[in-house]
Amino acid sequence: KANCSWNPQNFLDPGSQNVAKQGGGIFSRNSPDWLTPRPSCGEIFISSTFVIVFQFPFYWFNCPPLLKKWFDEVLTYGWAYGSKSGYKVGGKKIALAISAGIDEHEYNRMEKYKYTLGELLRPFELTFEYIKADYRPFFAYYGIELDTSSEWIEDSVPKYLDFLNSL
Repeated sequence: KANCSWNPQNFLDPGSQNVAKQGGGIFSRNSPDWLTPRPSCGEIFISSTFVIVFQFPFYWFNCPPLLKKWFDEVLTYGWAYGSKSGYKVGGKKIALAISAGIDEHEYNRMEKYKYTLGELLRPFELTFEYIKADYRPFFAYYGIELDTSSEWIEDSVPKYLDFLNSL
């Protein structure tokens, strides 16, 4: 529910200077090619984009498998990294926007999950640094598993907009 509410097409003014507009478009699970990640499609999208926000629910301490597949098939040697790649993603701002099921205080060394969310996101940070992207701080909206009310979700939208505008 939260990720649907964060769809930039739902709340961005087409005339404003915002991340989606600067990026040249929105590529989401609703895009025709989302279920069939093809390197050429992803490469075209990334090539025409200045700011990339990967938005997903955080479960099993990772991204959904389809997003992982997209990374594997698009961020390839010879295109995204490697001595002859030109690092096509290099310098582009990349951030994560995450809906997290548990409350923020539970992502703590002294709590059940033992790690902060930032620590659990290190593989993403390392991946984006490896391809020489400009990895930006992440956005997380916590507690979505315990409170899925419309009010709780709608409360996230202005915070998410502030995050997007800060990129």
